[in-house]
Amino acid sequence: MPGGSFRIDARMLIRTGDQALIYVSYGGVVSVSQENFARMSAGSVLTPQDMYFVITPVFQTAHPEYAWLNHVQAVGRVAELKGGPEGYVRYDVFVVK
Repeated sequence: MPGGSFRIDARMLIRTGDQALIYVSYGGVVSVSQENFARMSAGSVLTPQDMYFVITPVFQTAHPEYAWLNHVQAVGRVAELKGGPEGYVRYDVFVVK
C-alpha cells in the first residue's frame, strides 16, 4: 500500500501435540520503514519497536478440548520478525474479554 503499509490475509491449519486440528485465519496491518524492511530482508530480527504489526486471529476446531477457541476473538502483535531463508514470525496473541 502507499506509504509502506501491508495488509495481511493468512490462513493455516495447525496440528497440536495431541493431534488436534485447528484452522486459524487472520487479517492484519504491517507498517515498517524502508530502512527496517531492508534490515529484515538482509536477515536481521525486527521487534515491535521497529514496526507496527497487529493481527486479529480467529480459530475453528471440532476437537472438544480446544472448542473454547471457537468462541473467542484474539488480537496479536509481532514479537519478532526475521527475514531471509531462515525467516520466521513470532507473535504474542491475546484473547479479548
